[in-house]
Amino acid sequence: MLQSESYKRKIMAVMSLEVICLAKEEYWQYILSAGTIPALINALKGSKIKLQCKTVGLLSNISTHASVVHALVEAGGIPALINLLVSDEPQLHSRCAAVLYDIAQLENKDVIAKCNGIPALVNLLKLDIENVLVNVMSCIRVLCMGNEKNQRAVRDHKGIKYLIDFLSSDSDMLKAASSATIAEVARDNRDVQNAMAMEGAIPPLVALFKGKHLSVQVKGAMAVESLASYNPSIQRAFLENSLSKYLLKLLKAFQIDVKEQGAVALWALAGQTLKQQKYMAEQIGYNFIINMLLSPSAKMQYVGGEAVIALSKDSRIHQNQICEGNGIAPLIRLLRISKLAEGTLLSVIRAVGSMCIGVAHTSNPISQQFIVDENAFPVLIQLLRNHPSPSIKVEVAFSLACLVLRNDELQNILQENEGFKYADVLYLLHSQDKDICLRAGYALTLFAFNNRFQQYLMLESGIMTISIFEPFLESTVETEKAMAAFQIIILAKVIIDMDHITLSSRGVTILVDCLHSVQSATIVLTGNLIASLAHSRAGIPEAFTTLGTIQRLCYHLYSEKEEVRTACSCALGYLTYNANAFRILLMECRNKPNQFLRITNNISRDASINPAFLKEFQIQQKVGLPSLSLEKNGGPSIIPVFKKGKRHRRKLKPKIQPRDSLTLLPPVTNFMGLFKAAKKTTVSHNIFSFSSATSSDIIKVSRPRIVFLNELGKHVQKDDLETTEG
Repeated sequence: MLQSESYKRKIMAVMSLEVICLAKEEYWQYILSAGTIPALINALKGSKIKLQCKTVGLLSNISTHASVVHALVEAGGIPALINLLVSDEPQLHSRCAAVLYDIAQLENKDVIAKCNGIPALVNLLKLDIENVLVNVMSCIRVLCMGNEKNQRAVRDHKGIKYLIDFLSSDSDMLKAASSATIAEVARDNRDVQNAMAMEGAIPPLVALFKGKHLSVQVKGAMAVESLASYNPSIQRAFLENSLSKYLLKLLKAFQIDVKEQGAVALWALAGQTLKQQKYMAEQIGYNFIINMLLSPSAKMQYVGGEAVIALSKDSRIHQNQICEGNGIAPLIRLLRISKLAEGTLLSVIRAVGSMCIGVAHTSNPISQQFIVDENAFPVLIQLLRNHPSPSIKVEVAFSLACLVLRNDELQNILQENEGFKYADVLYLLHSQDKDICLRAGYALTLFAFNNRFQQYLMLESGIMTISIFEPFLESTVETEKAMAAFQIIILAKVIIDMDHITLSSRGVTILVDCLHSVQSATIVLTGNLIASLAHSRAGIPEAFTTLGTIQRLCYHLYSEKEEVRTACSCALGYLTYNANAFRILLMECRNKPNQFLRITNNISRDASINPAFLKEFQIQQKVGLPSLSLEKNGGPSIIPVFKKGKRHRRKLKPKIQPRDSLTLLPPVTNFMGLFKAAKKTTVSHNIFSFSSATSSDIIKVSRPRIVFLNELGKHVQKDDLETTEG
């Protein structure tokens, strides 16, 4: 009947199949096996709208099955369906979009795009029919999932404006659908993210969270996460609109998926800089962070681990407060879960290490003891020896090194009671993965840091040669070079094929050279490493001072980036314990009084500066600094001016504060002030990102089970819908 020339026989056959497929769930298999799909596609290619509507309605009821989709594609159904999108009948639009939605989910996105499916779908966004718009947006959303070409096509065909307009719709369904679609159109695509922001997506998205519909807010959080991910300017814009306080409310919901999306969106706003992440972690608070660690959700566990890292990084206060707030037990509990996602496990292991180490590789005995009391050693040793992933093993080695850093008692417990051997780590130095090799070297460096006995044990455990570090010392990646230089200085007496003086001098020279880098990340790392080396062993601070390190660090105090100023201030602080460095820095501060303020304003709270240096500078201030007597700073003129009479004498107007030609604006201490100006930032994608959910409790593709022919044409102005149909 479907292949008959008679229109009546065809439409009756389609209507019969429609009844059959709705009679029982499994009857779709018989319709497929009977070979009806090619005949149904031919019916779509005709000119009879009623037949087309009935046919595409039947297809939308069975296209949820993968085998039906494959048959549709093989029969040439994609071009036929896209051609129907340009018709004037909304019922055709809605059902065709539903079928294309099913087809797009099975690796047919590029085929649909090649058949001009995206411009046809975007054109339908001009309509004002809710079920059509929901289906069309759902189809666009699936087409853009992980497909950069289709994301750009939506932007190029002016689809972004329509999606943003729907955010202000009166319909909660349209708000949710457009939010979810925006999330996938912009995901991991910086150009599209910026285009969304330029079109004004941020204010209406923020407004969504002022409503009461929780499902809409969850979809809005998906859009926020996607737009803000690795995009500092958009993160700044959302924070300026105080979005974080609305997202925090999602963490109070009962539903786990709501909490999960709120947590992921908040962490997307945390960005990639330590200061911004620390700010966001403080906004979330200890209680929510610990609740995340206790959650069954992998995403929430990951965000909780990252928040602990951000809070505890270089902050003894936060480390101690997390310990006092019972934050250690949830971390160790997660380490014991055998089926924990690798990304989450890495985050938790790093959090354990971060809790024990501070500025300039100082240790925190309080947090170290808390973690050991939770029986962390056996769990970590088990992971180090038995986990299949080298990435996990090397991170465990690093966390163990942090856990026993500068703590002889815990070193003995680890080696004597738990049976730890350096051979468990030394073999990782020969990994084919450069990152693992460098990280293993860093772990061994921490074990050996300021500990001659541990260095001796390493010598007994295996052979370490300079060839292991040579690829990094010659690397074009500056951060790798700086880290390797730090390692060969600390491990100079463990590396057997070169004397320790040569190794140390080479490492110091490389680090000083790295201070001349134009990359802020290199300068930050180098400053932190110099701060650590300044309190390592005798001779190292003197070597840095001799090579002009003080002057170079002072130069970087004028940097616009706060993390650069902080790292260099910390390095200068620790170098003041060296007599020569003390003298040079004091001379710098005497000649440029603002230099002292820059150091004290930027140095980390936990960093150390020689009290004798502070006292000496205060004495010098009372006596009078040489720079204050200069004419440019309000002092008397070099050439005396003589005038008769009191009223003819030159009246000098002393400045309130001596001017320094190199003085920049004082650093902004208020975090929110950072969001007033956009800055370009180099972004590296997070390898632990989680896939987004595609299902929704509010957005559902509209699939009316039966097509009512008497409803055709109600949404369009037509004189005669079907003049030739009998």
